[in-house]
Amino acid sequence: MARKPSSGFPFQTRRTDTGKYAYWRVLDPTVATHVSGDLHRSWAVSDHKLTGKLIVKLSLRTGDHTTACNRWSELHSQVEALVRKATNLAKQEEDAPGRSGRR
Repeated sequence: MARKPSSGFPFQTRRTDTGKYAYWRVLDPTVATHVSGDLHRSWAVSDHKLTGKLIVKLSLRTGDHTTACNRWSELHSQVEALVRKATNLAKQEEDAPGRSGRR
């Protein structure tokens, strides 16, 4: 579990240059390659695609703490589901018979 920032929500940070909030999460490298899917953001025109990158970084597009917390909640549940699925895929790949490097 990530250390909670001053906002009280894990992975929610406030950008000092703009004053707006962002969702910022560094993934485990073995899991990151398996993370893929679309994130629906009610405040955005289009969905955001996750494509196996090590860092999930999305603007919450607001400087208002209450609005940022609501948007964080919407986004975090989707990211958690994709990370959980990717973790299972990475574990299955690790446990697969015939994997090179395992004896």
